[in-house]
Amino acid sequence: MAPPSQPQTAPEALVGVTSFPQLTVSEILEQLYEIDLLWVTTEDINKPTYHSAQSIFLKWIETLNHVGRDDIEEQAERLALEQDHGELYKQALFFTLFYQEVRILMKAAQVHNFTSQDLLKPQPKKFKKHMSAMVNFHRFRLDRLEDHDVYQNEAEEFTDIKSELVVDVDRLREAIRAKKEQLEDEAPRAQVIREECQRLSDELVSLKSEQTEILKQRDVLNSKKANLVELQMALQTEIRLGTDKLRRLQSRIVTSPKELKNALTMLNEELREGKAHFLDTQRKAKDLDARVALAREVEEVSKARACRVVSGRHF
Repeated sequence: MAPPSQPQTAPEALVGVTSFPQLTVSEILEQLYEIDLLWVTTEDINKPTYHSAQSIFLKWIETLNHVGRDDIEEQAERLALEQDHGELYKQALFFTLFYQEVRILMKAAQVHNFTSQDLLKPQPKKFKKHMSAMVNFHRFRLDRLEDHDVYQNEAEEFTDIKSELVVDVDRLREAIRAKKEQLEDEAPRAQVIREECQRLSDELVSLKSEQTEILKQRDVLNSKKANLVELQMALQTEIRLGTDKLRRLQSRIVTSPKELKNALTMLNEELREGKAHFLDTQRKAKDLDARVALAREVEEVSKARACRVVSGRHF
């Protein structure tokens, strides 16, 4: 014997508005045929009975919830064994479990006012509404399953990408660790190289300062050399003029021995002074040449040391 109908609670009585389109009988039958309910006719929809409604709802439960009649009967038998005289109300346990499964499914289909009376004494209008809800929910579920398959495939692809990225990250971490160890091992040698570079840099600065000082001395010597060259040219001019004067004097031979002697004495004195002045100028010129040669030699040595320092630093 079936249990009595359960009264609606206040929330269930208030929630009765459906949010799905109502389907025609032919549309409902078309969907029922697709889930292998080929025996259902128009009369089963327009004038439903307890047995036809139970068979249709069992098929919906099996299709959507993957719970069959055998599963419900097995659960009912297990509950009956746990009770005293469970065989007496085994059928009532089956109906209760069946009704709970259908109610869960109807709530998922946005039908919140489904009661046991809709199974025991199905009304044509409400039954069509319930079937419309089932069909719409089934279609919605199929659409979502397709999306789920797409998302599942994408998730698998992302999982593979993640695995590859994890491998890459581990590889990079290992490379970074090895590089850190290498840097730590090379740190003392790098410190020695830095100190050597600093020493060479200081030495290069010192050599540059020394080179600057030598260049200044060279400029001074060059200036002195120019002055001495000018002085030498002036002396040579004076000697040439003296020689010309002497030649002119020689051309003026006097007859008086005394005058000739005085003239010769005067010329010899001028010649001696000119030679002394010339020798002094020549000595100064040689000294200047020696200083210039020394300055050039110092400059070449400075350049050679600078080149060696720079070459050693690059090495």
